Amino acid sequence: MRAIFVNHCHPDEPHICAVRLREFARVMAGRGHQIILLTETLSDDDPGITSEVLAARLASHEWSQPFSLDIAPFGHRMLSQARRGKLLKAVRRALLSIYYLRYGGVHRDWQEGALRCLPVLAKNFRPDVVWATFGNATSWQIARDISRTCGCPWVADLKDHWQSFIPAVLRRHLASRYGNAAAFTAFSDDHVATIGEWFRRPASVVYSGIDPALYPASVSPTQTITLTGAVYERADLMVLMEGIEAAVTEMEATDRQTVRFCYAGHDADVVREQVAGLEKLITVDIREQQPLGAWLEVLSGAAINCYVKSSRTFHHKIFDLAGAGRPVLTVPRETDEAYRIAALAGVTLAGAETAEEIAALVKASLLSDDPGLPVDRAALSWERRAETLDEILQSVVGNG
Repeated sequence: MRAIFVNHCHPDEPHICAVRLREFARVMAGRGHQIILLTETLSDDDPGITSEVLAARLASHEWSQPFSLDIAPFGHRMLSQARRGKLLKAVRRALLSIYYLRYGGVHRDWQEGALRCLPVLAKNFRPDVVWATFGNATSWQIARDISRTCGCPWVADLKDHWQSFIPAVLRRHLASRYGNAAAFTAFSDDHVATIGEWFRRPASVVYSGIDPALYPASVSPTQTITLTGAVYERADLMVLMEGIEAAVTEMEATDRQTVRFCYAGHDADVVREQVAGLEKLITVDIREQQPLGAWLEVLSGAAINCYVKSSRTFHHKIFDLAGAGRPVLTVPRETDEAYRIAALAGVTLAGAETAEEIAALVKASLLSDDPGLPVDRAALSWERRAETLDEILQSVVGNG
């Protein structure tokens, strides 16, 4: 199968937005498919791959790996300024609304760059299918362009909620543009519900995965309490920190000496504001976003791994934390879907609403000497998840 995957984020972008399609492209190529991963360029000054060189590079590519087709934005200078907030607020809103209504998205400059390469893709690659993920609507717009030019079906993937990124007055109108997708895939059950609400179409869940090779083969257990990722609700963070501080306070001073609290993520400054009391009791280690491999080593040796759950979305981090094989604590309680995912790996997932509940769970984990069951990382791997994606794309090609 020859497939083009479309994602706005470049595969080298150090952000979660790049992970899903980058990893599925890698695994699908390993399954013997020819995969092009079409993204925007990593930086503004990168010229990307132009139509003039595309045919030659396709001809020489070793297809055991995905072909990274990074497209530089072309033209539409004011649009770029509007996205960056460099125009007056009223002008910015008006301009972005015009682009949504006329072009279906606010990255028309990226779409213009991609349009220049489509004749080459139609002649020299001849895709069987396009799979595009919604991080912004232009990814789907480009998928539709490829579908029309190359005469192949396209499949819409929803990894971010439609209502979280599209202005309210435009949601229904824009959704009508993308209802002609051959099929829909979704990041979670919650995203399936979003597709049903806005696109009135059924969808298949294609979970993201983990790379078992990134986890340490063996790790020494530590008395570490971790917190990962965005905070979302400060009130929930405050409750979590109150519970952790209460758990540590109840311990003997000698037992506290080896305990540490470690955070990694974009909300480092927010977390720092909440640890003044904890710093008087134990070692506190606050980090910015970490390379995944390094952070997985911390998670794999922790006594308990925590995160603040958003009420607005399903968390990819549940896969990474479950893969670490240590108890996971969320504030507030997670969905039943998240509990099922943790169970796939044999990991304990607990939810808490109050500081007292948190304190009890944290203290029990710190005092426990139970190594737990061996974690089944293969059950959460990208390779296992790709089996579902492969079946869906093959069925669309077969019905095309």
